[in-house]
Amino acid sequence: MKNKYHFSFGAFLFAIVAGVIAFLVLVALFNLIPKLYASFKTNHELEKEKQTLVDRKSKLESDIQKLTTDRGIEEEIRNRFNVGKEGEDAFVVVEDNKNNSTKENTEKNQGFLTKIWSGFLGWFQ
Repeated sequence: MKNKYHFSFGAFLFAIVAGVIAFLVLVALFNLIPKLYASFKTNHELEKEKQTLVDRKSKLESDIQKLTTDRGIEEEIRNRFNVGKEGEDAFVVVEDNKNNSTKENTEKNQGFLTKIWSGFLGWFQ
């Protein structure tokens, strides 16, 4: 009986060579994936840095624009050197730490059971 399928040596050799080439292409592509991911990540970081620099540039340009006016110059001098015009008065606002220190003293003077009880009640607040 004659063989229904006839394979030649050339066709077999071609199949092996094509399989090896396909395998090498797949290995090369597989090795490119981490590099591709790294380049996308680097690109994203550079885009963020670029946006930061663009924002900084626009802020600096607005500051420069502000310093071209007399009012802007005066405001910058006041902020940097903490000075005022002749005849101006300065007011200093001081926080009252009296309430905070009273609370701290009360907590220091509490007994052991009182601290535990207030801690327990604190869970339900």
